[in-house]
Amino acid sequence: MANQEKIQKAVEKFHEVRDMPFHISMDGEAEYDCEGKARLLAKELQSLGYKPFLRASLFHWSDLELPEEINSIGHEDESTHWFLEVENLDGESVFVDPTWNPELEKAGFLISEWDGIGSTSLTTPCYRIFSRKESEEHLKTVKYPDDDFYDAFNKYCDSFLEGGKVG
Repeated sequence: MANQEKIQKAVEKFHEVRDMPFHISMDGEAEYDCEGKARLLAKELQSLGYKPFLRASLFHWSDLELPEEINSIGHEDESTHWFLEVENLDGESVFVDPTWNPELEKAGFLISEWDGIGSTSLTTPCYRIFSRKESEEHLKTVKYPDDDFYDAFNKYCDSFLEGGKVG
């Protein structure tokens, strides 16, 4: 497969993963949150000759424009956001973030686009981006609580879908 075909296929795979409804895993559900989507996209890109690396960053939930009824639910404000660092087919390192599905643009979330070559925008306002090595270490320590905030956030995200719920 020629590079142009690989790039086109990579863009298609990016859209397939990005367009899956965002959903934080609760009680063993499918994991289509930032980490799950990044891991899924990494497998697809690797098969096309890209070199993906899972990267971590920190953000504050309060920096997202969430409704007060969600923000007022007790939760840790600081959280981890996951995305990919990808060595593209030219060997350049770029950031690729497939987190939010297009329906969430109505919630004010940044929906990324990718051309298979350059960087996308990071979809959350990150205040610290970990190096590759730091990201690997952070992955070993991060824990996501199964709590009311995440459940309410999932329901909020689902409310933008046709039919109102992840499959």
